[in-house]
Amino acid sequence: MGITISKPKLLLVEGAHEVTFFSRLLEVMGIEVIQVEQVGSQYKFRPMIMSLPGFPNFHQVEAIGIVRDADSSYENVFSSVQDALRMADLPVPNQPLHFAGNDLKIIVFIAPDNNSIGALEDICLASVQDDPIMKCVDDYMRCLKDIQNKDHDHANKARTQVYLAKEPEGNIHMGIAAKKDIWNWQSTAFGEVRDFILQLAQI
Repeated sequence: MGITISKPKLLLVEGAHEVTFFSRLLEVMGIEVIQVEQVGSQYKFRPMIMSLPGFPNFHQVEAIGIVRDADSSYENVFSSVQDALRMADLPVPNQPLHFAGNDLKIIVFIAPDNNSIGALEDICLASVQDDPIMKCVDDYMRCLKDIQNKDHDHANKARTQVYLAKEPEGNIHMGIAAKKDIWNWQSTAFGEVRDFILQLAQI
């Protein structure tokens, strides 16, 4: 998969749902200089990063933001991003939310908070934590744990699906929920994500 570069800033995210999510967030923030592209996670991420310098118009890119989910290990994911950038001979940040590079600058955000395990879904759910429906979500997850006698392997994603099951049309994922403004964009839960986007846009 190649990328047709048309804007001076690139935001590289894992999947199609994240593309939809961040595209809507950029609209909400009124930012037009950032192009959002899907690069995949795990096995797809590294070869995609390594192929970036060969894409047409790559020389016009001023800054790149990379978003990855921490999943079960923030340290391992950030180290993987660093390794991929190093192998592609691109600037390598020494920590998240700090730019590396001169002519081309790169910044990384590891969801949910550049420190903990989890994913972008954790931030989304935190933004609607005051919604009474979240009690139903918690009750369901607690019941599921009691019956299965173990925690869900992907609890954040499961909780998101349970919360979004309230939507009448059904089959709503995190990105579509963003497009429908189901998440509370004004919540402080999105503070770090918004700051990250602003840094990328303004550099």
